[in-house]
Amino acid sequence: MPILYGTWWSVLCYLYFHFDASTDDYMRRTIFDGYDTRIEDTSYIIVLFHPVDQYGNTYPDVAVFASIACMWFMILSSVFCVFFFGLKCYLKISEALSKTCNVSSVTKSLQQQLFQALVVQTIIPLILMYIPIAILFTFPMIAVDIGFASSFIAMTIAVYPAIDPLPNMFIIKNYRKAVFAFLATIFRNPCSSIRRAQCTQVELVSKSETAQNIGIL
Repeated sequence: MPILYGTWWSVLCYLYFHFDASTDDYMRRTIFDGYDTRIEDTSYIIVLFHPVDQYGNTYPDVAVFASIACMWFMILSSVFCVFFFGLKCYLKISEALSKTCNVSSVTKSLQQQLFQALVVQTIIPLILMYIPIAILFTFPMIAVDIGFASSFIAMTIAVYPAIDPLPNMFIIKNYRKAVFAFLATIFRNPCSSIRRAQCTQVELVSKSETAQNIGIL
């Protein structure tokens, strides 16, 4: 599915969202005022729902609206797959554990922690990716300009890969203990790592000086 959707989206961008001379004229002032950059020095994709005809009148571009409908299908289907298969995995694991008599409390606790981490990892892309993208494309469809709020949306999408591993690190007990122990070591002895680096440098310098003295002898 990722390869199929990636190819599908690439084709849509190439056919309907690619920039040309008319979109350059449409975006030239906006790009220059917002970023102090010439349009010729940028590469971008543009979803122009209401282009201007030769008489200066705007009209809805049916092809662009159809392309965005394809994008909505990809988004909603991927969200459905995440929730459907996540819930199915949880139910299957719970059923398997309930049929096993000798499952320890540690195993059950770990299974619960994994499910909680899965739920949070499902919510994170929903908040940082799907909802911002929905806002980014919905408002222009109804001719509402959100201005450079799109820059903030780009930031939320960019920060998603860094936040996504955090639920596992802080929800799963063993990982959480290891992270807190590591942080406690750093804040308890903030200069220890610097001192080790300094000692290593001194040692390297002393070894090099020794080697030079041996060479002179």
